[in-house]
Amino acid sequence: MAKSRPTVDAVWIEALGHSIGVQLGKAIAKHLQSTLAESVDLSFVARRLEGNGPGKRGRPRGADAGCTSPGCQNPVLAKDLCRSHYYKARYRSQKGEEAWKK
Repeated sequence: MAKSRPTVDAVWIEALGHSIGVQLGKAIAKHLQSTLAESVDLSFVARRLEGNGPGKRGRPRGADAGCTSPGCQNPVLAKDLCRSHYYKARYRSQKGEEAWKK
């Protein structure tokens, strides 16, 4: 059996659908670009990516932080304590002992 050929109407409808899709895509892209340009402060984003913007958290890069417990030079995990001393202090605080005793 031979395949049936698409009718002229089917070809025209397919071309129309493709054309509408292309035009709709262009309109959406244009609207999205203008909306983003109005709502996003690109200089703020650039400053944040550089690490110099407001709201910067944590230690500056390259800053070495050692545990504040006497005689301990291990890297800091949290609250200026290394992993070992942090978990000991956390355990003590949960047991009701003096919180964050170093």
